[in-house]
Amino acid sequence: MASIWGEFFQSSNSIGVNHESPEWERMWSALFAEHEEYKCPLSLEVWQYMGTWNTPEGWAHQFRHRSYYDARKYVNVAPSAEFMAELPQILTEQDK
Repeated sequence: MASIWGEFFQSSNSIGVNHESPEWERMWSALFAEHEEYKCPLSLEVWQYMGTWNTPEGWAHQFRHRSYYDARKYVNVAPSAEFMAELPQILTEQDK
């Protein structure tokens, strides 16, 4: 059974955060603290959560906007300390 912190993709290098997790609200709030919650008037594109990835710099929640003021933009948000503390358990559950 998955914890409330994550649901799993196919790789140990990526996971998806459960919408009911406390991390979900925290990571979106962190994104909007730095980047406007922008909806493109032409394409109607909005920010999208792409997953949580193990990057060379460490774990990061990645977001994409296909038309952020007419440019594609990717943003990484650092996971919370609580999420990182739970990560070994999440990855262990993923391997079951």
